[in-house]
Amino acid sequence: MKALNFLLAIGAAVFLQASLGNLSDTLARYVDLTLLPVVWYGISGTQRSAMLVGCTVGLVHDAWFRVGVFGITGFKRTLLGWALGGLGRRFDLNHFVGRFAIGFAVALADGILDIGLRRLMDLTLGSGWSEMFVRAGTTGLLAVVGFGLIDRFRRTDRGRLG
Repeated sequence: MKALNFLLAIGAAVFLQASLGNLSDTLARYVDLTLLPVVWYGISGTQRSAMLVGCTVGLVHDAWFRVGVFGITGFKRTLLGWALGGLGRRFDLNHFVGRFAIGFAVALADGILDIGLRRLMDLTLGSGWSEMFVRAGTTGLLAVVGFGLIDRFRRTDRGRLG
């Protein structure tokens, strides 16, 4: 059952990101829905599961959306999953402020890692600082709203079954 949830989370994130890109290219630049499974598994799962989700969603993101170096997003998301999984196991981050802060921090760290790795490989830089901060803010807000909805549906389902 956990493997099915894992695949559904990644599939939904990639599908929604692709749909968002079809609606508006400018909106897709400021919203990265493929970071949300990494944040979710980092906050509520184990470090190993956060790394696995990060690697998988990053490689799928590279294969689906990028034309550049294959694996750069997979590496970034694996590293972010490792760091977030370690923090998530040591601190309670599964509340309103924690979700926003971690969503913001992970998206900002993803942008900073992207700049560093692109400079390392002599590639053109992706986005500027203002775009990274807007993307970080939207990721934080989506983490709060999306994870709150997931929690609400889980409580509703448990109430009906119990």
